[in-house]
Amino acid sequence: MVYGVIGGLLACSAILATAPLVTPSIVTVDLKLIIKNFASDLAGKKLPEKELNVAIKNKIKNLEAFLNLSERKHHWVIVIKPVVVAGTKDITNWVWRKIKEKNNNA
Repeated sequence: MVYGVIGGLLACSAILATAPLVTPSIVTVDLKLIIKNFASDLAGKKLPEKELNVAIKNKIKNLEAFLNLSERKHHWVIVIKPVVVAGTKDITNWVWRKIKEKNNNA
């Protein structure tokens, strides 16, 4: 039992010792602008209210998933633009472009 625990600890420490340490970057996104763009896109489709509500919920859900994935993939900490920290990179246009690309490929 003790050998199993010690072996496990040694394996974990070996993995941690070889894993690269990445310092996350703080970036900002203007959710107000993205929501406004969503609304503009949906307004042009003339959907009934029920379908519009479903479309909005789907867009918000997809946006949340996309931002979470982007944080992990790019080692970012995403903050909402009104909370801007001086010197942070604004990724709003990048997010919007990627969402549009994903929607066009779907």
